[in-house]
Amino acid sequence: MITISVLNRKGGTGKTTCSVNIATIFASKEFKNIKKVLVIDLDPQKNASSTLQASYRDKPSIYEVVCNDFDIKSAIINTPFENVDILQASLLLDNAEDILSLKNTKEFILKNKLEEISNLYDYVIIDCPPSKNILTINALVASDYVLIPMEAGKYAVDGIEIMNIFINEIRSKYNSNLKIAGVVLVKKERNLTQDGYASVIKTVLPLHIFNQVIRKSTIAEQSASSNEPLYYYNKKAPITQDFIKLSKEIYYITKGE
Repeated sequence: MITISVLNRKGGTGKTTCSVNIATIFASKEFKNIKKVLVIDLDPQKNASSTLQASYRDKPSIYEVVCNDFDIKSAIINTPFENVDILQASLLLDNAEDILSLKNTKEFILKNKLEEISNLYDYVIIDCPPSKNILTINALVASDYVLIPMEAGKYAVDGIEIMNIFINEIRSKYNSNLKIAGVVLVKKERNLTQDGYASVIKTVLPLHIFNQVIRKSTIAEQSASSNEPLYYYNKKAPITQDFIKLSKEIYYITKGE
């Protein structure tokens, strides 16, 4: 089982869009070697849960799993989308810091829970909250890779440096095997300024920049509003094809190919 955290401390960077669409494409017929994918929605905004049509009042959320020690298998929800399950978010995740701060080895709770289902999934995709908190730390401690979506711009480049420091802290304290899979440029328009920012990232930090960019498209917003991932909403749309190509790049990196 390979676990990937999708992380950016700045909101509106396409974090959830990447999480949901990479997960559903991984689980689709595009990848014959991937049988099952789990999405974990750690963001209290619950956007990934909404897009995957997984808002169930009678099912415990990831909050109950990590904060109240609920059985993780009992919280897993089968989505309507092929081979994709989810652990849904909850507004209560805003209170997780207070609850988890009282627990021993609080940084390893999610990792320990995922070990219980490691034989059930090929990939786990974690949609992290846009903040540096105990939930994000749990996600990174439980992960093999970090994926950083970035909307090209000065402040986004500055944010990459901050996140790189944060990720290195997690490596040194809790998870020496954690790797940064790379930076994905999202909402991209063809202009020299944004291409220049990609060059700046490579100059400032030794991070991999994915060849495939995710272009700006209203179809992504329409897909989210319809509670359907792009692969199901409009498979032939250019942005869907962007995500298919990006997913293949991610797959090769995580498989060491």
